[in-house]
Amino acid sequence: MRGSGSDPNSERAFFTLAAPNPRNDRVCAFAAALESGAAFDALVDPEAPFSRVNAAIYGVSSDSVYAKPNFRGVWEGGLDAFLSGKVLVGYNADFDLRILAKTLEAYGIELPVWRFVDLLPAARRLWDLSCYALSDVMAELGAPWRGETLSDTVAATRFVYDAIKREEPELLTPKYWIFTEEKTKLRW
Repeated sequence: MRGSGSDPNSERAFFTLAAPNPRNDRVCAFAAALESGAAFDALVDPEAPFSRVNAAIYGVSSDSVYAKPNFRGVWEGGLDAFLSGKVLVGYNADFDLRILAKTLEAYGIELPVWRFVDLLPAARRLWDLSCYALSDVMAELGAPWRGETLSDTVAATRFVYDAIKREEPELLTPKYWIFTEEKTKLRW
């Protein structure tokens, strides 16, 4: 298995993705931005059906991905290199990494061992809210957000990361993420 972000000073890649249906085993869109400012944004033909619910949530449909590359094409076309050696930072990152891992597995692509920071558990420790949807956390931070695109979500993730970093930076210690069919293992 290849590693990701083994250097403690590894650059962060703020990311999110979209799944075409509730099976959550394919990616139909991926967006990420590095601390340095470089960005990666791709629509992906998931080679799977779309549900109306997921299309409404993510704003991505079968029409959106018509004639787009499948995930292997996106991965080999630059996403692998873009994420390599980075610490992945996401809001509910564990959920997104499961989808990403299942997609890689479906295409027979070697699963990296990722280092990641999931902002959702940190938000739960820092703020007493009735709901921890990213929009609610953004409202708590005084930055209304509607998340109309995946790039908006990446920017919001970066905003939440910076807020947590100011208040309790120890909550942002990267963990190792290793996917297994039975369960996800987190190593501290």
